[in-house]
Amino acid sequence: MHSTNLIRATLLVGLLGVPLQAPGRLGLSSHGALSQRGRLNGQASCTVPDSVTGLENRFRLARVVPLQVPDTTPFGSVDFVKISPSGNSMLVDRADYSLKLFDSEGSFIRTIGKRGRGTGGFERLADAAFIDDSLIVALDDGLFRMVFFDLEGNALRENALQIRPVGGVDAYDSVIVVAGLGPLGPVTRTPVDSLYSIHFLSLGGEVILRALRTPPSFSARPEAAVQRIPLLDVSESPSGATTVFVTWLVDDEIVEIGVDGHTLRVAHLPENEHFVRAEQSLDTLSDRSLRELLFHTSPVIRVIASRSLVVVGYFAAFKGEGQVRYNVYDRRLRLIVSDTSGPPLYTARGDTLIGLRRAPVGTALRRQMIYLVPCPSLTAATK
Repeated sequence: MHSTNLIRATLLVGLLGVPLQAPGRLGLSSHGALSQRGRLNGQASCTVPDSVTGLENRFRLARVVPLQVPDTTPFGSVDFVKISPSGNSMLVDRADYSLKLFDSEGSFIRTIGKRGRGTGGFERLADAAFIDDSLIVALDDGLFRMVFFDLEGNALRENALQIRPVGGVDAYDSVIVVAGLGPLGPVTRTPVDSLYSIHFLSLGGEVILRALRTPPSFSARPEAAVQRIPLLDVSESPSGATTVFVTWLVDDEIVEIGVDGHTLRVAHLPENEHFVRAEQSLDTLSDRSLRELLFHTSPVIRVIASRSLVVVGYFAAFKGEGQVRYNVYDRRLRLIVSDTSGPPLYTARGDTLIGLRRAPVGTALRRQMIYLVPCPSLTAATK
C-alpha cells in the first residue's frame, strides 16, 4: 500500500505506546552519520574484533558517493534504491510519486514520474526497476498498471496489470518479478482469491508464473523484498541461473524461490530481545481488517540478497529504540550474525551492500550512498 510505512509506524506507536523515530525506510529522517569509535566513519572497520556487535563491524565502508540533489528537487521519502547495470542509481520516492535518477558519481540526472492519472503519472507508486540501462518499469498499485520510461523521463507505454502489486519489483531477462495479490477478475478487477504470492510477469503485464507460499497462508503477506540473485549451483557457487528472495510478513520467513516457482530454501527469523513476532494465529481471525491491522505490526521491513549473503532488516520498536536491526545469513540461509545494528541498507550489487545516510556538509545534512563490503571474517563464515 502507498502509505504502508507510515501506517505501520503509527500502529506500532499506538499499539505499543513507545516512542518511535522513523528509520531510513521512512525517509531517512535519522541522518545515519555514524562516527563513534569502531563505527562507519570513512575508515575501514574490519580490524574491530568480532566480539563487538554491530553490522558496521562486519563490513568495511568501501565507498561514499554524495548525492548532488538540487535544492529545488522535492524529496518525500526513499522507499527503495535500484542500481542499473552501468551503475546508475534510482531512488523510489513513493511520497513524491516519483523516481530520482543519479549517475554512478552521484550527479543528479532527473526526476521521472508525477502524481496523477495521466500519461507518466501514478495514483499510488508501488516500486520500479531497471529492465536494462535504457528502460525502467514502474508499477502503479492504484491504477493497476505498469508504466515504461526511458532514461530521458519519457513515458513510452502503459500496460494493464493482472495483479495488485503490494511490494517490491525486480526484473531479469525481460521478466518482471513482483509481490502481489491476484490474479484480478477480468470484469470486477478484484482479486479472485485472498492469497498473496510472487508473480513472474511478461513485459506486457501477463502472469507467466505464480509462486504461492508453501503451504498457502491467508495471513502471510510478501514484503517489499523481492530481489533476484544468481542461483547457487551444485557446488554452491553462483551459477548463471536466477533465484528470488522474499520475506513473508506475519509468518516471518525468508524464502528463496527458483524461477520455476518452486521453493528452494526457507528460514524463520529467530525471536530475540528486539524482534517480537506479530500475532501467529491470524488464520483464526475472520475480520480481514483486523488481519490487516496486525500485519502492520510485523517488524520485518526488507531483505537484501548479495552474491554470498542475505541480510534481513527489521524494526526494533518493540524495545522503544525506533531503529533498524539486522540478521545476516549465508546463501544457504544459515544464520551468521543475529540482531545487530547498522545504517539504513536498501540493496546489493555483487557482494557489496548499498545504503543511504545523511551526513553533515557545512550546516546542512546531505544524502550519501554508502557501499559496504564484507570483512574477511564474515566471508569465511559463509564457506
